[in-house]
Amino acid sequence: MHETKQKEFVRYFSAYDVLEEAIRQNHHHAFFIFHINYYAAVYKLFKLFSKYKCFTGFFARGMLPFPLLKESLYTKVLKKMQLLKKRSALKGLVLNQASGWAKKLNIIQPFNIVFTAGTEGIYSVGYGYKREIAKAKQININAVDYDQFMAVNQSDSRLINNPYCVFLDEYLPHHPDFEILKIPKIDANAYYDSLNTFFDKIEHDLGIKVIIAAHPTSDYENYKAYRNRLTLKYKTAELVKNSVFVMAHISTSISLAVLFQKPLLFLYSNEIMETYAYTRYPHILFFADILNAKAVNVNNYETITSLPIHNHDAEQYERYKYKYLTSPESEKSSTKKILLSFLESLKYGAAH
Repeated sequence: MHETKQKEFVRYFSAYDVLEEAIRQNHHHAFFIFHINYYAAVYKLFKLFSKYKCFTGFFARGMLPFPLLKESLYTKVLKKMQLLKKRSALKGLVLNQASGWAKKLNIIQPFNIVFTAGTEGIYSVGYGYKREIAKAKQININAVDYDQFMAVNQSDSRLINNPYCVFLDEYLPHHPDFEILKIPKIDANAYYDSLNTFFDKIEHDLGIKVIIAAHPTSDYENYKAYRNRLTLKYKTAELVKNSVFVMAHISTSISLAVLFQKPLLFLYSNEIMETYAYTRYPHILFFADILNAKAVNVNNYETITSLPIHNHDAEQYERYKYKYLTSPESEKSSTKKILLSFLESLKYGAAH
């Protein structure tokens, strides 16, 4: 689409009063679709849409397996006690719980429509998600990676002819979200050195190249973080499709490995264990466990040739597919078609 044409469909709001006036003028005939899940930091924004009883929807896709959803009450409390050692974590916990109660008390209205990818997608709504389970109309769609998988799976083209494995980069030491959310950053030199040493070993022992599927926000053009390894951006699906196996931390693109039926190897390091002892590190172990895959400390790896890189658990992969990526109702279609069909129904009042 031409840039000028795109601008016609984009509006920027720099102040709440300007946004409120736009909502006041349009809420009777508008459908507001959110890509922001609900928690304390966006309470004021959601309060504004609730004030005018707006007709709202949410794209509940991109959900990942999360340990706290499955752990016992004792384990949840124990982990929260660890987080409470930090004053900022205590404040965040209290405010988020309060925002959940605001939804339960109808101060914040639940979404009217939730476009859900997989049976677990509804949890990505945010705090107070049980209100959406009880009140919202759920429409089955696909995860972004599933739609991408469907498109790439029809092509026979290859980016690389020789055998290779792929690492799903997360731009972990420099991810922009970490700055915004005040998440501690890992030491970049130690992190990349650990990975590269491990990748060197893989290439030497297995005789295949390690290719890097760069994170969309990454900038490796002037920063050779992975030394001289081929690093490609916006080609993750294509790279995963023709790889021998896939390595990752907790990237959402793990979904592509599941869909293309590729063996998975989950990686962590001493730095990850120390910096993210109660967050990312246990999440990596949990992710590996639910897919019956191996999690490896790259600083203390075993003999490479003994790693389980030739097989995957087809049953666990299938279970994951329907929990997080698609549904029997939507798997033969595309999210675009499903959404357009729903929007068409709004013209005739069928969706309300």
